[in-house]
Amino acid sequence: SSVKQAVLILVPELVALHQEIPWVLLSRLGKGKFPCDRKREKCKFQHILQVIFNLKQRPLLKISSYARMDRKQIFHDPFFWQHFQKQVQNKYWKCDFSNNLLLDSLTRDSKLYKDDTVFTKRRQNIITWLDNESQWETIILGACAESASQRLGPHSQILKNLHILEAFTDFTEHLNCFYSVASTMSIQGQVVQPVSQYSSQVHDIDKLDPAMLVGYSERFEDNIATSLWDLCVDRHVRVNPHHQGHNVWHSLDEDESSRNIRIEALREMVCDKVSRRMQKNLNGVICKDMWNVDIVFFQGLPQGWMDKADDIMKLMKLKGVSMIT
Repeated sequence: SSVKQAVLILVPELVALHQEIPWVLLSRLGKGKFPCDRKREKCKFQHILQVIFNLKQRPLLKISSYARMDRKQIFHDPFFWQHFQKQVQNKYWKCDFSNNLLLDSLTRDSKLYKDDTVFTKRRQNIITWLDNESQWETIILGACAESASQRLGPHSQILKNLHILEAFTDFTEHLNCFYSVASTMSIQGQVVQPVSQYSSQVHDIDKLDPAMLVGYSERFEDNIATSLWDLCVDRHVRVNPHHQGHNVWHSLDEDESSRNIRIEALREMVCDKVSRRMQKNLNGVICKDMWNVDIVFFQGLPQGWMDKADDIMKLMKLKGVSMIT
């Protein structure tokens, strides 16, 4: 039933909040079928939980209630925002690049530019933030909150002055699209559980490292493939199994644990590529066309897993684009 599907996604969060069961939310998910009486509703809720546990479902996404997610702004979801704040403050964005990296490659990379004024400013000014991690986290969290309100506030202005706002905005826009697609996939039985850096369960969180934002700015804002960009993209692929260049796709291990990792990573990969199409080609609009990702973007996967990715997208297109709202 639709109620069961919804609770399958929400159950980790509801269990954690068992003292504050959202009766109204459950009633809405049940399309009014739940009784209004609180005691009877609690029994119904407990019965559903028991059914789910008896099914021995695999671990589910723990970071956010898709039922409460704003389709356009993931940071409006209080559960995701709380988790995101915690992971940022736990420094799960940190890539541990050498502090000398930006200056060591400055001269070499500057030769790639006709006018290296902005490039040099960006490199030199960001260095100040490398030794001020707590302040950097304040800037990032503040800019995320401002992006959710669609305003250029003081934190976003700092990123603009550092010439990395465009790369940061791409991150927040992609995150919004990613979790919108993840919601659709999950309600259709393809639960997306981001693996992510340090098991943070925040998709692409490593892109918030200041050096990463510089590298991505040089590649996509300046349109220059600097040596810093090469290091950034290499590291991102190396630590995130939702990219087909990750070792998990080229390992000879065929045990159950390795297979389970690949299953989760493939769902995140599909969600990542579909949400990129939604963001870049469809103006952020959720529609059936978003599933029409050319299979060429999955090249590098073993053929069997490419076929599985294609099957997921075909199935999602067939089932539609419904979300829990």
